[in-house]
Amino acid sequence: MKEPHLTLHVGEGDGPRPRDDILGAIRRVRSVVLDSALDCRCRDRVADAIRGFEHFEQRREKKRLSEAVRAQKRKVTGLLDLLGDFDPAAADQGELSEASLLLHDIASEAALGSTLLREMLRLEGDTEKNSAG
Repeated sequence: MKEPHLTLHVGEGDGPRPRDDILGAIRRVRSVVLDSALDCRCRDRVADAIRGFEHFEQRREKKRLSEAVRAQKRKVTGLLDLLGDFDPAAADQGELSEASLLLHDIASEAALGSTLLREMLRLEGDTEKNSAG
């Protein structure tokens, strides 16, 4: 039976996307395998292999998050450019409405960028914790 993908809703327009919780899975596998491994040489080899895989996945996730943050930055910059010539004192009702929508979109995209940056910080904290331990 195929396992279902977990989904994470990132933004209203983005829809669900598969969530890579591979790092959590790696930690669970490490715990199960290393707690049950009796042969010390085997245990060390498995621990090294799991550690290498975990580092690979952490780098991959950092790259994905960095690319997503750059995309959010481009979106916010583009929306700010659209708002560049807006003068509320000289605007009619349609322009005020449009500017309101643009500012709402800017806030939404900035909030998503902030969430992505917090996720990067959490990942950095996990990486430091695992390196020390």
